[in-house]
Amino acid sequence: MLCDKTIIKKVYSLTSGVTTSIMLSVYRYLARRVLVNMQGEKEFMTTEEAREHLNVSARTLERYARDGLLKKYRRKVGREVFYKRAEVEDLLRIQPVEDVKD
Repeated sequence: MLCDKTIIKKVYSLTSGVTTSIMLSVYRYLARRVLVNMQGEKEFMTTEEAREHLNVSARTLERYARDGLLKKYRRKVGREVFYKRAEVEDLLRIQPVEDVKD
């Protein structure tokens, strides 16, 4: 697996002469892909990935976060939101239902 410095050097060499907006788009795309842990499994999911995995709307995903069912994560810079894969998958686990008494 390539280290972050190697990836940055390759991106820089490939993007010389490219506009700043295109370079930022490439950087954002690669930054998402670098959220990979050492075992090669993704530890975090983007909002879109979590939404698709849970088969819910963006609004419902936001409500889950607001209600404490999921926790949002961000980098120190940027606004993109991520969710821990384990927390998202935990919502899909089957759990016993408590009996409701009338």
